[in-house]
Amino acid sequence: MDTSLSEESIPEVIAKQSVLTINIFIMDQCDQMSLENKETDAFLDEVHKKKINDEIRQRNRKKKLCFNASSQT
Repeated sequence: MDTSLSEESIPEVIAKQSVLTINIFIMDQCDQMSLENKETDAFLDEVHKKKINDEIRQRNRKKKLCFNASSQT
């Protein structure tokens, strides 16, 4: 029984392992980028919500001041 590998099968096995290693590396990079994007999106959402909340408060203050000014006259 011949258990030696042929010369052609060795490069093919190495090539498959290399491709698998590269694919895993790329998937890890994509996952990392995805996590960074999610964190960035969450941060930007919070900033946007705070800005909108501040604008609503400011508008309500102006309305209150206008209402108080008109009721005093």
